[in-house]
Amino acid sequence: MIKMKLLALIISVLAAAAPQETVRDFLDLASSSRLSFSYEYSARSSASTMTGSGKVTAQGDLFLMEGDGIEVVCDGKTRWTVDRSAGEAVVESVSSGEDFSANPALFLSEASKSFVVKEAVRVKKGGKDLVKAVLESAVESNVRSIILFITPDLKLSEAEVTVSGGTVATFIIGDFSSSPASEDLTVFTFDRSSLPSDAVITDLR
Repeated sequence: MIKMKLLALIISVLAAAAPQETVRDFLDLASSSRLSFSYEYSARSSASTMTGSGKVTAQGDLFLMEGDGIEVVCDGKTRWTVDRSAGEAVVESVSSGEDFSANPALFLSEASKSFVVKEAVRVKKGGKDLVKAVLESAVESNVRSIILFITPDLKLSEAEVTVSGGTVATFIIGDFSSSPASEDLTVFTFDRSSLPSDAVITDLR
């Protein structure tokens, strides 16, 4: 009887540790790999709700995000935001501590760098077995929390970002894939020559 109780205790301890390990492994993967995924988002506040969709390729702080007619290309130092249909582009320097609450290309990078895991539990959501991870900022930030829903094979299924003003942005993730980080960063460098000669470029650097 004592052996059975001891075995049950060991199993329960191992089971409790598994969600934490899943989250740790996922954050390690997100910080060291090139990620690609599609997304649908809804940002809700007391005053309004915004929705949209797009796709992302990201590697650390570098990303290409395309959605809702806008293309955003960031090489870690400079960010181009391009509306090709309007023939307009804005170029800005990237600064530390930027608002990433509505940017699915950045919250994974930030989550692995400056957030700590407060809770990790197994849940059933949408018929899927997932690990729910609640992360809170370890530094001063306008983001109160990030909630990640992770599959057993380390793919992101859904994320929720809550900012200090109360706005909650929910991201439904699809086609999530990861590959080893690449030294070829061409995809994250904007080709200025791809714009027409009469494009309006606002340089805020």
